Amino acid sequence: MTNVFRLLLFSPIAFIYTIVVWIRNRLFDVGFLNQTSFPIPIISIGNLEFGGSGKTPMSDFLISKLSERYKIAYLSRGYKRNSKGFILANSNSKIEDLGDEAYMIAQKWQSKIILGVDSDRVNGIHKIKELHPEIDLFLLDDAMQHRWIKPKICIQLSPGFFPFFKNSIFPIGSLRDLKGESKRADFIVFTKNKVANEETINAISLEMGKLGYNTSSIFVSSVLYGSPVNYQTNSLEPRSKIIAIAGLADNIPFFEKARSEFSVQKVISKPDHYRYLPDFFESEGLHEKTILCTEKDFYKILAIAQKPELIYYQPIDIQIYPEQKFLSNLEAAIHH
Repeated sequence: MTNVFRLLLFSPIAFIYTIVVWIRNRLFDVGFLNQTSFPIPIISIGNLEFGGSGKTPMSDFLISKLSERYKIAYLSRGYKRNSKGFILANSNSKIEDLGDEAYMIAQKWQSKIILGVDSDRVNGIHKIKELHPEIDLFLLDDAMQHRWIKPKICIQLSPGFFPFFKNSIFPIGSLRDLKGESKRADFIVFTKNKVANEETINAISLEMGKLGYNTSSIFVSSVLYGSPVNYQTNSLEPRSKIIAIAGLADNIPFFEKARSEFSVQKVISKPDHYRYLPDFFESEGLHEKTILCTEKDFYKILAIAQKPELIYYQPIDIQIYPEQKFLSNLEAAIHH
């Protein structure tokens, strides 16, 4: 579909969508729709796009940097879970209870944080505070559009290769909110850059500045890949023959990384939050095959694998530039 045809076809829908989103935001801005404030600092992690901006790696980063100084609670809506209402994660929680991303966070950080899921975030915060009064910092996942809570700090993420200010509103582009709502962000981090350095941040700042955006609190990040491991923490040997499986908003970078280090016999690309059914291995002919998948897919695939030792995942971290400035500004904002 050409860009001109797409513009002509979707412009009426995009116009209506823009009006609806604009009205909703203004109702919150003027106080007609009430935001709930809490005495405990709340950090909102979100984006203006539909997915794919790196919210979960950012959550990992913040937990790793802040959990030694704060008693953190992580609250998610638990996207695509089978459960309803408020759920507090425990050692018996399943993916179906929490949703794939929240479950992954719980598995990785359960000794460091309290994790809950609730589509009603206000209720979720009240419940966690009631059960764990020691909590002194909340992280809200995917909450930039969840304006019923007034966070103390809003971190907006946007992919550096296609930043929000170059994107268009849905359905012409992938923005679910208006570009101007970036003004609500205290920090804007442009993610998934090939390199996170001074050159990258200067290039983005220059483009933003030309469009009239404030560039005083922007940062950039890149992905750091670890060595693939299985549930026994055994490493995958370089150049091993593998089947690569990914179910992300954008699977291409994962497959490119897999091909650079391993002998990829087959790739299986699934949509974001894909649910792997018990017949998946048989239907794809995967029995006795070594599988490399994303960390997000790992626990879902592991749950149906007959030989879990053959399932490996690719750990990722992020590098933020300039990291020290980001962390010191974040600390100052928490205590402001």
